[in-house]
Parts: sequence; C-alpha cells; structure tokens
Amino acid sequence: MVHLESKFMSKLDEYTPGLLKLFHSKGGTMGLKLKALLLQTPSNPNINITRDVVIRCLMVYLGERTDQLLKEYDDADEDSASQDLAVQGMAIYSIKTNASEGSHDIGIVVEGIR
Repeated sequence: MVHLESKFMSKLDEYTPGLLKLFHSKGGTMGLKLKALLLQTPSNPNINITRDVVIRCLMVYLGERTDQLLKEYDDADEDSASQDLAVQGMAIYSIKTNASEGSHDIGIVVEGIR
C-alpha cells in the first residue's frame, strides 16, 4: 500500500527547486501575485513552511482558488483544527500552533481522514 501523503510530499520536495525557480521568473500580474506569496517566506524556512509556500504559489500559477482547498489555522489548538478537518471532503491543511517557535504542521485530508 502506497501512502498518498508521503508520496505527495516526497514528489513535492523533489520538484520544489524547479517550481521556485519558475515562480521567481514569472513577470506581469502573475509574477506580482507569486512574489507577494514568496516574500512571506522567512529567511530560513523549515520544510513545512517551504511546502506551504510552494503549494500556494502552484495554486495561483494554475489559477485555482485557494480558499476552497487550503485550510489554514493560525495559533489554533489541535482539537478545534481537528474538528474542522474531520468534516472536510478534501483539503490541504496548515496548522501553526506556536507562532513564536515556528511550530507548523502541514498535511492532506481526504474524506475527513488526516
């Protein structure tokens, strides 16, 4: 059995350098939108923050609406985030539990299962 999330994250990590290069090279309105997202990245991001930014940029690049697929929880407790994710059909989630420490969890939910 292949675990979808680990396979997805592995491939995302593999393609991240090329995607970041593509996002940085875009011009025009698309380039401005992508640069705004890229500027939100800290100078030394951990792998989860990098994944989060790449997924957001990829959605903008593909013209997808981020509000329906991405669920972001800032300074949320694990229980309230888990309750909301349990009713999601499909979502990519990002939970920031402690902003000062940079604690960050990112993953995929399909039919309420993380």
